[in-house]
Amino acid sequence: MEQVAAKESLSGRPHLLTVFPPLLLPLSAAAVCFGLFMGNGSRSWLLLTLGAAASIIAVTGTTLAVMRRTVCHWRMAEGMLYVTYGAVNRRELGFRLDRLLYAEIRQNPLTALLGCSRVRLYAPTDAKPFFSQLMAEREAAALVNRFAAATQEKPHEGNAHSQRLVSGKYAALLGAATARETLLPVGWSGICALYGMGNLTMAILAAALLTAGLLSLVMRLLREGGLKVAILPEGFAIQAGVWHRRKYFVPRRSVIGTVECAGPVSLLRGASRFELICEGGRRIPCMRWYEGGCGAEAAKRLLDCTGLALTHAADSAAFRRYYVGLTVAALLTGIPGGLLLLPLDGTMRRFASAALTAALLTALLHCMTALRFGEDSGIHIGAGTLSVGGMGLLSARRLTLRRGCLAAVKIRRGLRERMKGFCTAELIPKGTRRGGVCRQIPYDKLLAIVERFY
Repeated sequence: MEQVAAKESLSGRPHLLTVFPPLLLPLSAAAVCFGLFMGNGSRSWLLLTLGAAASIIAVTGTTLAVMRRTVCHWRMAEGMLYVTYGAVNRRELGFRLDRLLYAEIRQNPLTALLGCSRVRLYAPTDAKPFFSQLMAEREAAALVNRFAAATQEKPHEGNAHSQRLVSGKYAALLGAATARETLLPVGWSGICALYGMGNLTMAILAAALLTAGLLSLVMRLLREGGLKVAILPEGFAIQAGVWHRRKYFVPRRSVIGTVECAGPVSLLRGASRFELICEGGRRIPCMRWYEGGCGAEAAKRLLDCTGLALTHAADSAAFRRYYVGLTVAALLTGIPGGLLLLPLDGTMRRFASAALTAALLTALLHCMTALRFGEDSGIHIGAGTLSVGGMGLLSARRLTLRRGCLAAVKIRRGLRERMKGFCTAELIPKGTRRGGVCRQIPYDKLLAIVERFY
């Protein structure tokens, strides 16, 4: 990103396009009513009244929109962002640029054709953007560049410290095809098709599940296609999206951790997906199909906290035994479940058999994924980072946090866990409600680690 002198004042107003969207509905209604009135032989006065009312609404909306655009403006000067808006109730807002979390630029085909973009700035005070305006592309780029320059802690020469994360040729397709949202409905549709041969209801259900899986695949490709990531001295510049393009600039100070996810298929290939965790809980994908080596080391490099792990609270053998027990329990549950299906007949029996088979296969695949991931489970403390490896549904996950970014630790201990000295721990980052969960962690080691990391 280009550097902008910090002392230069930068200002602008919303794009002219902001005046027109509120007028589309009333103008369309007025045109339809007047068209029907002119083409109707009886000259219905109700149509004329509706058309006149829609015209009044359109004129009123135009006046208010023009007034809002005339009043609304923004200005950047001396490390501050000043925003003025409100046609009747005038409001002014000032915010320090070095306190903002991240910036986002959104662009769809219409705004790209008209040469404008929507800029959103996020602050720690709210999950929603406190600044969201449609502006010209040049103004949007200048605003984000100024924000990037304000977040730079130390001056640097050139781009010696800049690097780009290059995805594989088929990273988008592989990541979308092996995602849980795609695998589950596609797999369940195959089971329904197997049990529903010759049955129209089951065939329709199988087709619906297959369509849902393919739609999930296409939506992820459109959302994350063309992902480009540049790691700059100031932070991360990320671009993604095919139809609706999105650009992010995330300062390094706003990134509190990373999440690494690997499904059953990607785990066999040694690949994983990485997302940056920002303050406030926002997750931004940065790598969709990473095969460059150890995921834990990749997470530390993204956080600029490389170093060996110093302390561990993990028991991979107990972790694997737990999921082996779940596998046996799932298999044993299938026997009485199958016996309960014997009295059923017709479509209900086919549907219940397909549901039971899908549940058993999903549970077995989940346990197999956990067994393969078992060596990396548990909590590890490195030089400035804390990492917790656990399981989500059909997904092995590793949450890595910077030191000082841990908000809370939830510990759950059942009767069996208390007898063996283990617990289930959930580490929650700052600004979020959910974090990383891991089972079968030694209770005494966990307490010592949490006290040390705080």
